[in-house]
Amino acid sequence: MKQNLDFPLFQGISLALPQTFELSHRTREAVCGRTTFIFDMVKIRLRREGAKGRPYYRIVVADGRARREGAFIEMIGTYDPMKEEGGTTIDLEKADAWIGKGAQPSETVLNLIKKARRATA
Repeated sequence: MKQNLDFPLFQGISLALPQTFELSHRTREAVCGRTTFIFDMVKIRLRREGAKGRPYYRIVVADGRARREGAFIEMIGTYDPMKEEGGTTIDLEKADAWIGKGAQPSETVLNLIKKARRATA
């Protein structure tokens, strides 16, 4: 996909870079000739906790480079897959605010957010 990038990272660079980059959707890499720029994003994902065989997850906003159980910016909910119903609590206002700022939810978190929206409607 071709896309123009007006990114603060590129402002003030004196290199002659073309205006159009090829941007990969999954890895967020911009390819310009032989140069590849990688954009690390803020992600909304699951952080595993709990005992062996008894998983329990926190839904957190974290830097894309952080480990699964590593540092996170903010906790916005929980998910307990061992419960039949009602095992998910998500602060939808916080989730919408972070998505509005450009955070990328994982596929699982996106499905949990959709289920939470259906439950509140």
